[in-house]
Amino acid sequence: MKISMLSIMTLCTALSSGAYANTCTGELYGINSGRGDLGIVFSLNEQDQSAAIHSKAKFSSAAMAFDSTRNRLYYVSAPRPLTYQLDPGSLNLTDEELKGLPIKGNKFKYTKLAYVDMATGEHVEVGRSSPMTRLAYDPERDVMYGSKGSKFYIIYPDSGETQYVGEMTGYGSSSDILRGDIVIKDSKIYLISSKSIFSLDLSTLQLTRISNHGLVTVTGAAVDQNGELLISREVINDQGHFNLTKLYKASIETGNTCEVGSFPVRVNDLAMDTIKPVACYNKKYTCSTEPESIVITSIDQNRQATWQGYTLNGLLMLWALEKLTSTDNFGENGVVRKPLSINHDFAAANSITEEALNNYNTDIFFIGSFRLSNFTDAELDEAYNWSLKKGNVAIIAGDADYPEEKIYTRWGYKVTAEGYIDGPSMPNPAGESTKAQQRMFAGPFGEVIEFYQSGTARGYFSEMPAGAQVLAVNQQGLPTIVKDPATGDIILADSGMLTIQYKLENITQGPKVTSMADRLLMNLFNYASEID
Repeated sequence: MKISMLSIMTLCTALSSGAYANTCTGELYGINSGRGDLGIVFSLNEQDQSAAIHSKAKFSSAAMAFDSTRNRLYYVSAPRPLTYQLDPGSLNLTDEELKGLPIKGNKFKYTKLAYVDMATGEHVEVGRSSPMTRLAYDPERDVMYGSKGSKFYIIYPDSGETQYVGEMTGYGSSSDILRGDIVIKDSKIYLISSKSIFSLDLSTLQLTRISNHGLVTVTGAAVDQNGELLISREVINDQGHFNLTKLYKASIETGNTCEVGSFPVRVNDLAMDTIKPVACYNKKYTCSTEPESIVITSIDQNRQATWQGYTLNGLLMLWALEKLTSTDNFGENGVVRKPLSINHDFAAANSITEEALNNYNTDIFFIGSFRLSNFTDAELDEAYNWSLKKGNVAIIAGDADYPEEKIYTRWGYKVTAEGYIDGPSMPNPAGESTKAQQRMFAGPFGEVIEFYQSGTARGYFSEMPAGAQVLAVNQQGLPTIVKDPATGDIILADSGMLTIQYKLENITQGPKVTSMADRLLMNLFNYASEID
């Protein structure tokens, strides 16, 4: 690659300035929200994906903003019930227990505005305010903008006076502006909702939709030290909050997002302290909001004429193929904004090579089940060595107890049916908070609580390399999906997890993702595309 003189000069300038100034400004903060919950302010390091407790707040909040003029973090109280629509008197609860019951409130304390002085750490109540879930500070006008639903407010920091301005318009239905936050970037006001990014005309309160991001459970937004939009998303399921927050970068113009990292705290709003010196972002803080593509290469069904169903163009995976190739799922405007393409090749013996996989620009090599295949040791070595390279991932989905099966063995695994009791598999409870499990079982296509194997060759991993990460187990606690420590490959104990053979929660027909098996399939391939 040729480097222009301008590029060299730019690089030299960057190195020169970096030698004298390795600090920037902008520390990220978050706060939790819950009816009657204790409020905690957290500091978040988006570069290291770490969190720390900053201080105890006056109350929990879903609306927080940093005032750069006064060096304060302001926040508005979440609802705090005084009485409930069901009488809990018979429970003999303490005052502390009464603060946050799972019962709809009847009467509430007044909504309050408070701040934490970032120089002293002291939290101060300012006064009464109005219910809000979004808050931003405008340094040019020295006011804060607050919002809940379509209501828009101006708040004066010193007095706390809250002025109702009016109703925002131009957004369609109320579901279009659920949740989210307000940010100010380059003197422009943006509203980030659970679905979309809007610009706001302050003179008319007219919202204009710019893009859709599709993150859904959005809790907060801020602008990072590079001027890029950050969006937080909570992780929640039927058992409640995971107390885990995912952070994304988002393009205002396109809505494209990329995941920055996960944090082991529940954050219901974000704010950026724009004056605090912090380390400048390094090369590790990289993810691009530009659309990426996913290229899958799968072994053609004709590799084995009598065992054709268990690969992506095989009869038993045609419904899986339909979902993977739907642009509603993977595409520029899909659930995952990455166009996806699939190649079917290697029908001939000894045809798998690193060069052939690279010629397709393969990101994911899908190796289905070929019981009596004529795989040679040489081509399996080629596939294994390809998967060792950074950014290359294989998904292996074979079957149990076939002595002719050579693929598991090459990766160092054995799958057996002996002692296996049929029933559901589930995310490994011991790894619930790991990134791999979050992406596999709480990914963009929905939560996976349990899933099933099918056919007559169901099993579990009875042998595997030291350090293999167990992602899923069956009801006996035996491993059924693992991540290989050497290659980062995802290995399934049974291809039937992804096929249309009869089982509970089966793969469904059509492009829509509805069943647990559908979600597992789609989250699996999406996560594989993210593995380095």
